[in-house]
Amino acid sequence: MPNINAALGVSQLESINEKLELKKNLLKTYQNNFSNIEGIEIIEDLTKNIKNNWLINLRFLDKNKENAEALNSLSESE
Repeated sequence: MPNINAALGVSQLESINEKLELKKNLLKTYQNNFSNIEGIEIIEDLTKNIKNNWLINLRFLDKNKENAEALNSLSESE
């Protein structure tokens, strides 16, 4: 590994806890906003592994107009 790559990796590790906390807060925001919308769920990792919440997956359980309207209202309110 070139020295520049190693230096970048070390600098990223120095702030890993802050980055993970931001991702955890983002997951909570998603949970708060999507928990009230029927037909949409957040797919969560149920293993005992340490979670980094880097990728948040939504599952749309049914296709209906109300889900699309609810998502539009969320994006317009921000």
